Amino acid sequence: YFRVLSRFKLLVAAGLVVALTLALLTIVRVSFGEGSALPHAEYREQEVWESKSRIVLTQPGFPWGRSTLRTEHADANRFSALAELYAQFVKSDRVRALALQDGPLEGTFTAEAMGGTIGPLPFVTITGTASSPEAAKEAANRGTKAFRAFLARRQEAADIKPTRRVHVDVIWEARSAELLEGRGKTLPVVVFLTVMMAVIALAFVLENVRPRVRIVESELGTLTLPGSRRSA
Repeated sequence: YFRVLSRFKLLVAAGLVVALTLALLTIVRVSFGEGSALPHAEYREQEVWESKSRIVLTQPGFPWGRSTLRTEHADANRFSALAELYAQFVKSDRVRALALQDGPLEGTFTAEAMGGTIGPLPFVTITGTASSPEAAKEAANRGTKAFRAFLARRQEAADIKPTRRVHVDVIWEARSAELLEGRGKTLPVVVFLTVMMAVIALAFVLENVRPRVRIVESELGTLTLPGSRRSA
């Protein structure tokens, strides 16, 4: 096998270059911008990064620190039920419009109420997703900020007294991001292997079409019959 491939080494080398090029083109897209002679490369598939922030629904006086609630404190189960409602508010068009007031948003954000072993909890997790870690963190934090502004405006418009309002405290801001979905590697590998298999198969076809003939040289010795002698 090595002898055949070494005989058609130029073919194999050209096939290797073609295979690598085609595999690379399945990963990146090369284009020429207007007014620029230099090519521009960009990934065909973008990574998906995820970052999270979390808020808690509470009220003035920090009722979670008291063993017994006062009469002015609301039922704790009400905040757990509001968490489901507020998660839908976070995903609303109005909250997204508020988030876009700070500029274009590369990623997007969504929200989900948090549950526990004892049932729903008054926590809402806001998740930002984008093609980069920085954009994912920004999406989560801007979504949190926009929702808090939305809630404050609606409470102000409804003339709800500050002591009667639901307070939204940020437990943690989005500071780190995790890779949710990476770029696919299956297609480049398949393209590379397919091209190389075709090149190797072509090399063996050419070897069979044009086989190399080996010349075997043998020395003819003097045939001497038994009992015979050469006379002078």
